[in-house]
Amino acid sequence: MLEIIAVYYLCKKNSQNAKARGRKGSGAVAYTIALWLGFEFVGAFVGAFVSLILGSDGEVAIIYVLALLFAALGGFIANTISKAGPIVQDANSIPQVNLQPLPNQPYNPYQCRICGHINPSDSLFCMKCGTPLNIVQTQ
Repeated sequence: MLEIIAVYYLCKKNSQNAKARGRKGSGAVAYTIALWLGFEFVGAFVGAFVSLILGSDGEVAIIYVLALLFAALGGFIANTISKAGPIVQDANSIPQVNLQPLPNQPYNPYQCRICGHINPSDSLFCMKCGTPLNIVQTQ
């Protein structure tokens, strides 16, 4: 019962983390459950193997403890995945890029309209920030 409660709250938290980063919360719930159960089964198999090697009488306890430890590891990995990446803000709050030439300067086709870097005459992209330059190719 405690394991189900832990998975529920972990799914809820991972869903919130994923939504804050612009991803679907349902996907976070899916990989949380998959990683938890997958690692739990792996832990049970490892526990069975260890108890077989040790030949101990407490084999069920070893299997159960390793299954829970591996399940917690799967939950930790799921939580790390849900926290990966930057937090995405509302699209309206993202600053827009001004694609006009820099003010109070004559137009230079080799000057980057984003960062202002003056590029060599054979450049198609800004050497500083990678923005495409407005170069008309003549042949």
